[in-house]
Order: sequence, then structure tokens, then C-alpha cells
Amino acid sequence: MNIVRYHGLDFLRAFMMILGIVLHVGVMYMPEPYGNDIASILDDPKDPYRDIGAYSITIQRIVFVIHYFRMPAFMLLAGFFAALLLNKRGVKELIKNRLIRIAVPTILFWFILWPMDSFGWALGERMILDQANQYTLNDHISNNFSWHHLPFASDRAYHTMHLWFIYYLILFYITIIAFRVLVNCLSHDLRGCLKKVTETLFKSKYKYILYPVLVSASFLTLKLGSTFHFMGSFRFVPDIVVFVNYFVFFLTGWVAYSYADVICYFKEKAWLYSWISFFLVVALLWASEKYIESGNLLSAGNSSEGNSTGDSFYFNLATLLQALSAWFIIFAFVGLAEKYISKPNPILTYIVGASYWIYLIHRPFCFTFTACLQRWDSPGLIKFFLVNSFVLLICLSTYHYLVRRTWIGWLLNGRKY
Repeated sequence: MNIVRYHGLDFLRAFMMILGIVLHVGVMYMPEPYGNDIASILDDPKDPYRDIGAYSITIQRIVFVIHYFRMPAFMLLAGFFAALLLNKRGVKELIKNRLIRIAVPTILFWFILWPMDSFGWALGERMILDQANQYTLNDHISNNFSWHHLPFASDRAYHTMHLWFIYYLILFYITIIAFRVLVNCLSHDLRGCLKKVTETLFKSKYKYILYPVLVSASFLTLKLGSTFHFMGSFRFVPDIVVFVNYFVFFLTGWVAYSYADVICYFKEKAWLYSWISFFLVVALLWASEKYIESGNLLSAGNSSEGNSTGDSFYFNLATLLQALSAWFIIFAFVGLAEKYISKPNPILTYIVGASYWIYLIHRPFCFTFTACLQRWDSPGLIKFFLVNSFVLLICLSTYHYLVRRTWIGWLLNGRKY
């Protein structure tokens, strides 16, 4: 059977993973949501460190923009490629492949990454608490080595770290396979009705119906939570709101594979979607910052009726713009990727192969290097650029020399190079 290769989408998926470096470095240079409140920073279970002296609104906006689309886009692509694998190899091979490529690395790397993660955050805590510079960086690093960083050796609350999205992917695979079994148990008439609905949404002359349906689905699922944007959850107990938020994208990617001609439509409209996305993101940034501003006024005690109304208005506006922008950015990226990356390329193939390893290993280096540069009196943007460069260099070097031609490379990518 001749299987179409989606080189553009493959690279796009890799690009979403590598953007995790920019996102996780940027978080430590953004003033929201804690400002200079050290106690609140250290209490954050996900990111308990900030380089307070190098805060940058520009970096914060970069983080916001990436966060608006990155994980929804990745989940949609994950659904698409899962459906492709099912179509190519069947259910048993899909389960086997996902167990080897997703479940095993998640368990294995949790034990590898936990001590690295714990070491980095502990170093950050030492640095942020030593405002008087009583100890040198070398002192903090030397004193930070401890058996307590090992898994199950400390009182630190255990969580999934940045592997949370892989954890949710496993749940999505289980759900979609169960859903497929359920659909196969339906009567012929009901299956036919379900097929007509999906055909109506994805067939060429009806594609315009996709926009209100998908945007409405994301808007309504976002309203289930307490934030206007898509969130992650580090808890081992699945968060139902996070699950539903992202399953909409995963399911859309899964169904879209059966109507892959929709990609041609996005290719034709790629630049139109790009311009629409640009204006939506600008509007979303404005609405989100107005919402943050009104929320800060309420927190400061200026709880007038006008401030409360403004807070609600900007929250709903930002939620709507988040739902709109996520989908249109995905449409634009899918169209651009397939429009301009239609053939295999050695460099892009290398990046695709390295992306999984880069995502797995990058985060502890992000906050460790950020903490090491804390006392360097330099603008946040310069530090931000340097830390991103250091982390990417280390991830690529370790991939090339320690992973690519080893059993780890086989585990992550299915082959040794």
C-alpha cells in the first residue's frame, strides 16, 4: 500500500517540541504572575524559580504567543499521525508502537529527569534566596549535591514534570482506541450517520463549517476551566479540563487523516490564515494584558464594580480570541509546512530525529543555566538568547554522540542511524 509521506507535518511536530526550550527558558524571565514575590515563586509546583533582576515584558510576550498555539498544534498532529499509523499497520501495531515510543520513555525518563529537575530547582532556590550574595555560585553548586534529589528520597511532591503532555497522549491513545471499538459496535445506520457528519465537516465544499464548530468546541471547553488559555497539568491524577481541552485537538487530527485532502485547502489559504493569525495574536496579547491589568487592580484592593466588570469582559474576550487564534495558527502552520516542505531534506530529517530527545532532556538545563547566569548584570533578552543557545547546543550534542546511534535512539525513533 502506498502511504503518503507528510514531510511538512513531520517537521512541524518536531518544531513544536523544540519550541519547548524557548518556552521553558522564557518563563524564568517573565514577571507574571508573581512579580518580585519570592515566596510565591518558590511555592510554584511547576516553575519555582525566576531571575527577578532580568524580567522582560518582551520575553513574556514571546512565551505567551508560543503558549497560545504550541500544545494544541502538537496534540492535533499527534492525533493525525496516530491515525496514519493505524491505517498503515493496524490496531495491534499502533498499541505496540505507542507503548515502545511513548509509554516506556515516559517511565524511563521520569526516573532520569527527576534528580536533574530537583537539582536545578534547588539551585535556583539557593540563588534566589541569597540576595546578599553571601556565597559564590560554585558554593551553591557544590552544596546542592544531595541524595535527596533522587526519586522517593525527599518530601518534594511528585509530579509528571514536563512529561505531562506525553502522559496525556497515553490517555488519548487509550480513549481513542476504546472509542473506535465502541463505534464499531454501533449499528450500520448509526455509523453511516456519524460518517456523514464528519464528511460534511471535512469535504471540500463544506469546509467553512469547520471554523465555527472547532472554535466553539475550544471556547466551550476553555470555559470549563479557570483560565482563558490552554493549561497543562503536572498532576498524576488527570485533570478533566486539561484532558477535554486537548482531546478536541487530538480527535480533530485523528478524524482529519481520513479527509487528508483538507490539507490541500490549507495549503492554498496558508498566507491568508497567516495574516488572520497575526491580527488575532496581536488582539489576544492586548486582551490578555488588559485582563492581567484588571486582575492586578482587583488583587490590590481596587474592587470597584467597574474593575470587576472589566475583568469579566477581558476574560471572555481573551478566551474567545484564544480559541480563534489556536485554530487559525494551526491552519496556517499546516498549510505553510506542507506547502514549502514537500520533499525529504537531510537537515530537516536530522532535526525531526533529534526533536524527541531534545524535548525529553532540555528542561533541567533551562533553569540550571538560568540560575547560573542570575548574578550576571545583563539585560534579560541577552540572557534569554544565551541560555536558549546553550541548551540547544547541549541537547543536539548529546543526541548526536550519545543517542542517535544507540538503543536510546532506537527506543525514541524506531531506528539507529
